[in-house]
Amino acid sequence: MSMPESHYVPRAAEGLLLAEIDQVRDTGQSKVVLLYGPGGVGKTRMLRALAAAGTRGATTWLEPLDVDDSEYWALENVQRRVAEGLDPDGIHFGDFLRYLTSAAATPGGGESALAVQTRTRAEFRRCYESFRDRTGATVVIPLDTVEVIRDSYLLTTLVAWMAELPATVFVLSGRPADGADTIAEQVSTAAGELTTAVLDLGGFTEQEGRLFLSDSEIGRRLPADLVTALVSLTEGHPLWLELAVDYLRGNSPPPETAVAPPHHEYQRESFRRTLITPFRGKGFWSEAIKRLAVVRHSVDQRVWQAIMADRPLPDDAPDWPRAWAALRSRPWIRLRANGQDVTLHDALAEELIRRLIPLHDHDTSWRRTLWAAAATAFAVEERSYDDVVNAIDATLVDDDPQERGSVKTQQLARLDVYKRRFDRQRAARLHYLLLSDFERGAEQVATEFRAAAARDDLRYMQLVHHEIRRFLPAGDQRPTFDAIGVVVQRFRLWLTGRPESWLDIALNVARYLVQTSQARPAVALLDGLPAVDDPELAYQVAREQGNAWMRLPGEIVVADRHFHAALGHAQSCAQPRRERLTAQARKELGFFARNIGRWDEADEHYGYASAAIKRAGAESEVLGEQASISTNWAYLKALRGDYAEADGLVSEALRVRKTLGSPLGIAISHSTAGEVCRYGQRFDEAWGHYLHAELLLVGMDNQPWLGQIYQEQAICLLQAAREGTDLEEDPLERAKELIDQALEICRERAIRWYPSALNRAGRIHSGDDADLGLRYLREAIWKAEAIADGWFQSASLIEFLELNYATWENTHDEVYRTTITQWAPKVLSTMEQFEFADLRPRWELINAHLAVHDALGQRQVSGLDDVARTYARALLTLNRNRVGSHGAAALDSEFDRFGELFARLPAPVRGQWYELLHAEWAVPARRLVERLDRLR
Repeated sequence: MSMPESHYVPRAAEGLLLAEIDQVRDTGQSKVVLLYGPGGVGKTRMLRALAAAGTRGATTWLEPLDVDDSEYWALENVQRRVAEGLDPDGIHFGDFLRYLTSAAATPGGGESALAVQTRTRAEFRRCYESFRDRTGATVVIPLDTVEVIRDSYLLTTLVAWMAELPATVFVLSGRPADGADTIAEQVSTAAGELTTAVLDLGGFTEQEGRLFLSDSEIGRRLPADLVTALVSLTEGHPLWLELAVDYLRGNSPPPETAVAPPHHEYQRESFRRTLITPFRGKGFWSEAIKRLAVVRHSVDQRVWQAIMADRPLPDDAPDWPRAWAALRSRPWIRLRANGQDVTLHDALAEELIRRLIPLHDHDTSWRRTLWAAAATAFAVEERSYDDVVNAIDATLVDDDPQERGSVKTQQLARLDVYKRRFDRQRAARLHYLLLSDFERGAEQVATEFRAAAARDDLRYMQLVHHEIRRFLPAGDQRPTFDAIGVVVQRFRLWLTGRPESWLDIALNVARYLVQTSQARPAVALLDGLPAVDDPELAYQVAREQGNAWMRLPGEIVVADRHFHAALGHAQSCAQPRRERLTAQARKELGFFARNIGRWDEADEHYGYASAAIKRAGAESEVLGEQASISTNWAYLKALRGDYAEADGLVSEALRVRKTLGSPLGIAISHSTAGEVCRYGQRFDEAWGHYLHAELLLVGMDNQPWLGQIYQEQAICLLQAAREGTDLEEDPLERAKELIDQALEICRERAIRWYPSALNRAGRIHSGDDADLGLRYLREAIWKAEAIADGWFQSASLIEFLELNYATWENTHDEVYRTTITQWAPKVLSTMEQFEFADLRPRWELINAHLAVHDALGQRQVSGLDDVARTYARALLTLNRNRVGSHGAAALDSEFDRFGELFARLPAPVRGQWYELLHAEWAVPARRLVERLDRLR
């Protein structure tokens, strides 16, 4: 099995790809070319051959990057490869590479991990644009094996990054999707101006197959009829032609080659089985290739040595270092990006599994032994892992001022390097543990999911979910034939026969899916669970069903039913669990009611939850739940303008969480405390709480929550500046920087908070660019609707229409007024669905303003009593109800707008309106009467 000598043969698909590149060069508009085809068909080889040809005129090709290699799951590694490939001398990308090297050499260095990532991305973009301006090159960036990231968070990050780069061709090479292609969907909705083209690559044509064979020493000696037979039997598939060349190096042609084309499928199958017979040998190297076909994760020398430990070393490699070097030189071995790990080529691994391994290991016992060895090899010493995690937590909650800033950041950065490496190993271990020991594997999956959820460790939960989703009975059902397929089927049957284990795993996975806004897969998973008699398990299932359905558009009634079912199950549990579970159920109902605008109902649920949890005991788990309830209740109180009660609740939550030493809990309570102060217009206090939260979250590198904090800081800067308080130098520019950073984070890593970031971006940017603000608010409406975020769907909708009105009033451009009319049905349907107190009065005020404008324009100002009554009703409602930051300050602005129009009315009409409004407001709203008196 020496290295095949066949060389690259040009493909017809090249011309189509080059035409797409020419189009990008002509238009300057970046494009994503999806190069799809089955495994082993030559996609990677074509891209490498094109890249090897180097620069052609104004086109510069890069070597393909294998995105199934976890080294490239960090965007900075992708950027480094691109920079070094385009600019090996560092002429154009010198600043970027120097910064990246400096950041890696001194982890932290006074900057958080997120700050480093943000600056890295900005430096790369600046250098890339400079490179383009100076060279005029159209760059082709191939990303290979993209099928592995179809359902990964990395896809969102990559697409967002691609959308930032000008005049670039991104060739995404991989296997086609079985159903809907999430890659094409993501690209189509990306920010920027990416377009898409799809190219399908199949086997060689007969002429290409002949060229492929004639380009090798063996192929040149073959008679013409044998060449024709080989091309026919392989259907031009490059992998099989390479295997044929390798086989013929030491063997006679298989008997099927004596048959003239066309060949039947059974002849092709027999021929292909013959070609893999060299791998049936019992020698060390044949065994090494077979074992890597079964252990599919990247392995370093230590892990490979562990799975080969029962085999004597071969004569040509008498020690392990030399054996490792010899393995790395084998023809079918892929070296990974870090230069240390290797895998077997996917296509060969699949063929060995399909045609050889079942014969060699018909009962899977050999495979399970290998998987058990791999599970042991990938194991991380628990004490080492716990030491790292505990050190991170201790560093975060340490309030010693000497440990702040760069010192603390550097400590956390060093610890994070260890944790990332440990996490990859632990996720791989779970995979092989599930395959080799169902019971231990299932127990470990549930245990690690729970521990990760308790720390809000989304990064690790993503790794684990990627490894286990095929094992779930309602999980990934793709009919992929590989080494684990038959064992996965057995595991699913085993798991469904053990309801408690199945429920334990499914509930943990469902919580993760809901948290990452994957509500539909969560519903599918939960709907497939067995019926349960235990009231506590029934409570947990119903609670997660409520959370999943709540995040699906138009499913309020279903979610409500599940949440109330959960409450019923909790109340039927035995003591001492009854009080705690009842408190949890009430808290979930409170959040649900808050999200759809039933704030009186939410307040009642939080009150019941608080009373129940206080009866549940004083152990740390109960105290943690009490702090969670108080934090949630405080936010609702602040939304309603009950600031004193909100302060008391969130202060108590902070005290408890500091006692418990919970870094994330402390950060969340600081975030809520900041919102309480911001809604009450105590901006300095709010800013202090946000900074406390930011410090903790930066230390944890918890980017989803940082996306939330940055948008809260951004809107706080804006509102404070409008009230005459500058929290930072040039607060409006700083607000734009923060909200843009929040948008980037939430779009890629925290989609559940993306609608709120878009809403705040619209409010912040509209001061300078009304159309940009409108675009953000419009997108906020759709994104909120997609994840059933009723609060920000309603808020963004009314703010979008108010901004259209204000822009129409300033510009007299009828497009903005037409938009208001067109969106009226959307407002009505939203009011039917949600019950937020300010939506209807704000909509009525817009229409009242327009009615006055029309009357003044037509000089027909009589008969406006109904409009006056609308003002009376709407302004009175706003005076009674404080809705978040749309409280006293917003009432001022709404009344000012009314006052401007009131002043333009003729004196007799003003007199009539005054009498009508005074009568409506005299008893319930003296403050409005005082304002009205000032307008006379």
